[in-house]
Amino acid sequence: MLGFLQDAFLFVIPFLAVITVVVFFHELGHFLVARWNNVRVDVFSIGFGGEIFGWNDRHGTRWRVSWVPLGGYVKFFGDAGATSAAGDDLDTMSDAEKAVSFHHKGVWQRASVVVAGPIANFILAILIFAAMFMVFGERVTAPIVEEVIPEVQRPRPAFEQVMSSPRSTGAQSAALANFAPTFSREPINLSRLRSSARGYPPH
Repeated sequence: MLGFLQDAFLFVIPFLAVITVVVFFHELGHFLVARWNNVRVDVFSIGFGGEIFGWNDRHGTRWRVSWVPLGGYVKFFGDAGATSAAGDDLDTMSDAEKAVSFHHKGVWQRASVVVAGPIANFILAILIFAAMFMVFGERVTAPIVEEVIPEVQRPRPAFEQVMSSPRSTGAQSAALANFAPTFSREPINLSRLRSSARGYPPH
């Protein structure tokens, strides 16, 4: 039980804190662009379900924090619910109500309100990474040679393993013994090496 509580404190609580910030900025994008397009916002909710606490601003928007902190929503005037589906009373609205109804706005106005949420998340990500780079800097690996390892001389483990192998014939052993494992810029003709190891004349 104690381990579960520790895991909840280390993982669940930070996860909920991060997702709450992301959701808040996402819904804030919808909210600000809706207000800019003269759309009345009835509810701004962080989380789903019943309300824990909330307040009304001077424009009549209900700001609330709900019990299920795995998302959020903005309910515009004319919406039937949190999914922004059109209500049944759109045709019976007065001209003043239609002027602030989301579903009576033009296509470009509604589109701008919809895309404002993802754009707000992109801006938030840019600000977070910019702040991290300003505070902590960018991690880079400097091209510095700290140690030079001297060339490994014979006998090498792989070389000794081949030489002591029961499958190794005398010709192969002699060929391998004469083949110095050194670095060279010249190309190696493997067919000549195989021929020499088998006792055939090179070709």
